[in-house]
Amino acid sequence: MNKNEDKQKALAALAEALKYTRVGSVITSIEVSESGDAALVYHKSGDGTIKAMSVNIIGDSALGAIMDVCKALSN
Repeated sequence: MNKNEDKQKALAALAEALKYTRVGSVITSIEVSESGDAALVYHKSGDGTIKAMSVNIIGDSALGAIMDVCKALSN
């Protein structure tokens, strides 16, 4: 992996950008799991509780992780 790549920072920036979209307005944060195999997308559910959606990012570059999270959110 390129030393300039940082999935956590890239996904945190994505979470901030998504707050300005309809689908992302409920996202509170996106974090990389301890194992590094998943992006955990934290969002407010209808009852106000925070829930997590796990997105597989095994072997992804930072850009690949962003693309996989966006794809999961669009489904």
